[in-house]
Amino acid sequence: MHTVVVVGHGRDDGLLLESMARDVGARTASLRTWNDTQEYIDTGRPADLYLVNDLLDANGEQGAELIGDVLQLCPETRCMIVSDYQTEQELAATQGAIPGFGKRESRDNIKAKIKDALA
Repeated sequence: MHTVVVVGHGRDDGLLLESMARDVGARTASLRTWNDTQEYIDTGRPADLYLVNDLLDANGEQGAELIGDVLQLCPETRCMIVSDYQTEQELAATQGAIPGFGKRESRDNIKAKIKDALA
């Protein structure tokens, strides 16, 4: 079973993303900051896909920067930025992210992108 880690989202958005990941058969974890993410990685917990908010709600950290940090530590994992802004999608891609999605996209479209990223 795949694991999807939801990073930096507010409560409602995070719960919705976790629900959609579970709908496509994944386990989920929810983290708030880079420190939480680094601890998660350091303890060897599994992650096949990180869904990173463009701006982390807890402390304002930049999601694209976090993606670059995650991929330096775990180059085999996949990361997507969750943002309706094309500039954020492009910035995340420069850090090694696969194409992400915006929060305004349909649930079916988001679930399809999560499922494809886990394939």
